[in-house]
Amino acid sequence: MTGCVKIRDEGPAYRWSILHTLAWGALLVTPICGWVFSCGCNWPWAGLAAHCNYFLASAPPPHCPWCVQPVLGLTAIGFALAAGAFLALRRRPSSERTPLAFIDWVLCGTAGFIVTLLAAGLFTALAVDYPSFLGFLLR
Repeated sequence: MTGCVKIRDEGPAYRWSILHTLAWGALLVTPICGWVFSCGCNWPWAGLAAHCNYFLASAPPPHCPWCVQPVLGLTAIGFALAAGAFLALRRRPSSERTPLAFIDWVLCGTAGFIVTLLAAGLFTALAVDYPSFLGFLLR
């Protein structure tokens, strides 16, 4: 078919770079959520979403928009993971099959995930009229 994007398979390291990017994304979701919305979400070993203001009855509103509206949160996270995987899949010459190329693929994908998730967080904050983003007041 003409006009279709064909992604060339570069071997096992290439495929593993996608999985590593998705794993880093899964690890970074909740701390970035806590950082973006100041909601209390944290690293997995520090309680994950256990301290999120959405789950604490004593926490005053507004609550974490990604927890209040899970479809919006899952869409933002899914979009960021897809962007990270796409960047980890970007086409490279076959001569770049080295450990440094693998690290480059993973770092590029993870950076793309972070930037996309931050943009999705800003969009979410503006769309639901959340009062802050990265600690800065929006209203």
